[in-house]
Formats: sequence, C-alpha cells, structure tokens
Amino acid sequence: FDDYLIQNLLGKYKTSKRIIGDSCSYIMLEKDVEKLISNLDEKLLKNIHYKERKLKKKGSFEFKKVSDEKQIEPIMNIFFELHCTRWNDTPTPSKFRFVEEREFLLQVAKNLFKSNLLHLTYLIQNDDVISVHFGMSDGNKLYGYLTAFDIRYRKFSVGVILDYHLLLLACKEGCEVFDFLRGDESYKNQWGAFNNY
Repeated sequence: FDDYLIQNLLGKYKTSKRIIGDSCSYIMLEKDVEKLISNLDEKLLKNIHYKERKLKKKGSFEFKKVSDEKQIEPIMNIFFELHCTRWNDTPTPSKFRFVEEREFLLQVAKNLFKSNLLHLTYLIQNDDVISVHFGMSDGNKLYGYLTAFDIRYRKFSVGVILDYHLLLLACKEGCEVFDFLRGDESYKNQWGAFNNY
C-alpha cells in the first residue's frame, strides 16, 4: 500500500502528500536476558536496583503477571483507581473516572485474555498493588499500552521498575520487540528506544 501511494499518489500529479505522523518508540530485544541487561544504561540500572532494594527493606516486593481470568477484574479495578488518582488534579483527568470507560476496557481485557493476547502485569508491595501495566503480546511483540502507579510510591520510580521487569519478561517469553506505542514521552528514550513514525 505504501509503495502504491509513493508511485501513484505522491508522484507526478501530487494528489496527496506525506507528512510525519505520530512517533512510536520501540526496543529490539535480545534473546539472552543477560545481554539485554548489559545493554541498558548503567546509571538507570543502578537506580532501579537501588530503589528495588529500598522497597524490599519495607517488606515483600514482587512482580507478577495475571495468568488466571479471575484475576483480571480485581487487578483492572486497582488499575482504574490508580490511574484516576494519578491524573485527578491535572488538566487531563483520567477517562476511567467514567463507568462506561472502565466497563469497556475491562471487557477488552477479558477478550484479549481469551485470545491469549492479554499482558497484564503488576508490582506488589506487601499486600498493596503499587503499579499496573495493561498491554498486549502476540508472542513476537509486547505492546506497552497503559500504566498506572500509586502516587505514594512515586519516589521509588515504580513505573520505571515495572518497565524494567516487563522488558526482562518479554525477553524471557521470546518477544523480539517491546513497542511503547504512540507518543514521544521522554521516559521511553532512557531504555534506548528507537523512534518510528
């Protein structure tokens, strides 16, 4: 389709023109987890390990992936609450403050699970879920769609820690690409992501 546009619509008669669209960042993953880790920024890695140790000193700390359909609704409800709290006092409050938006995404999550595409992961500190990632994986790519975190744990960079564990898990699951999807947020660059449009 792209070739057709270039040859027929962007050529002699210029019936249309091409513009750069949205930036989409992605990371090419290594097959070997240790190699992936060694390619990460040393300062970033040091900071992640430091903050993880601080969290572990406060009690149990785990990274988990939803593997049972019964887990979807409770984790998604926590995700909605965290997302709403995080964006509540901003010019762009969370769309998940609306029941219909919650119901829609919850149904999407259940349908993705049935198709073996849901990638719902979270960090748990003692008994509290402190960060949740809602994404999708087709076995080749892990798509990082939405993340929410408990603002009380902001100083521990739990979103960064969650991304780190997601990258490691994607690598272990045999994914070749971690796709951050649309948006040029600066945090994506710290992982050495490439931009596509």
